[in-house]
Amino acid sequence: MKKSFLFILGLTLLACTPDGGKNERGIINLSPTEKVISKQSNNFAFGLLDATNTTLANNSQVVVSPLSASMALSMAMNGANGETLNEMMDILGFNGTTINEVNTFNNKLMKGLVQLDNTAKINIANSLWLNNITALDTYKQTITEMYDAEIFTQDFTLDAINGWCSKATNGKIGSMYSKLAEDLRFLLLNAIYFKASWATPFTSIEDATFITENGEKQIVPFMNGKHYAKYYECGKFNIYGIPYGNEAFTYYIAMPNEGVSMNECTAELATGSWDDATTIENAMFKGFVDLNLTMPMYETNFKADLVEALKYMGINKAFSEAAEFPRIFNEGNVAISQVLQATTFKVDELGAEASAVTSVEGEITANYHEKIKLVVDRPFIFFVQEQSTGTILFAGKIGKI
Repeated sequence: MKKSFLFILGLTLLACTPDGGKNERGIINLSPTEKVISKQSNNFAFGLLDATNTTLANNSQVVVSPLSASMALSMAMNGANGETLNEMMDILGFNGTTINEVNTFNNKLMKGLVQLDNTAKINIANSLWLNNITALDTYKQTITEMYDAEIFTQDFTLDAINGWCSKATNGKIGSMYSKLAEDLRFLLLNAIYFKASWATPFTSIEDATFITENGEKQIVPFMNGKHYAKYYECGKFNIYGIPYGNEAFTYYIAMPNEGVSMNECTAELATGSWDDATTIENAMFKGFVDLNLTMPMYETNFKADLVEALKYMGINKAFSEAAEFPRIFNEGNVAISQVLQATTFKVDELGAEASAVTSVEGEITANYHEKIKLVVDRPFIFFVQEQSTGTILFAGKIGKI
């Protein structure tokens, strides 16, 4: 019988001490409205993974950054009106709030995520690139003040854009583009870089067998170690939380029960079961366990246009000739032609290192075209989550090492 499992990477942030010593646990304080936004954003996070996995069904590895996609699309959303705005607000998880509240929430995330833990490194950067077109001053003011976006009007070149992506991701994504579309008028870019070490180091590495999504056998390096972990029983799968560093970050592994596929699990998570499972007061939380963990080392490089996935989720008008983005430019309306995302993710005995760049491309509509032992030896899905807000930074599927 073909087996599969989920692999979930979670994130808890701690506040840095003034002397640079070990952090004491802290949180990013959210208002009641921001808590609603955060919870609803998880629907977008898991919906994006499920939609990408569905629309790219032949890919054995799918790794997306919901946070990066949300930040880039939120900047675009600030220029939208009408049904275009309503669709984007709804699918991104911002329904029932205002754009100003979304901007304030994203601004708080950007400032909080990068400074709360001195044992980990997180970098978030945004930029707007204009090609022979002038953006409205009000729009530029919003994205510079709320998203700290750099604005480039002179260097709309392949080398300049790829250089910005490389710098923002610590050199991990240096070739976002091989060429630029001739009628491309603007780019909105978001980049994220993340690196953290395990709280308890793995003690040994040895080759073992990993069974792929197609039932093939691979001999790959596996790490072995003992960890004090959170444990949840969630119906179709069980979840194990392994801490990073001084426990600011948590790495979640979700193991499907026998006969449960990864597609079933991604669909289940997209319904909101993640929030239910990882709420510590929930009956699904069974306590802390001593976990003897054996899991593979792996490294992924993934790039895809997310337009079809976003259409699958329900954003359509933004990609059509009827798109409504009048609050960005005076020179005619624009439509989003591509939402390109590139990600890297590496897990080894030292910890995890990940990066993502999301590019929202725009064209003028006139030119627009349509004690427990866990052995992680089977396909899995992983997520990176900031615990105090519930924000999903990365999510992926590993069907083959």
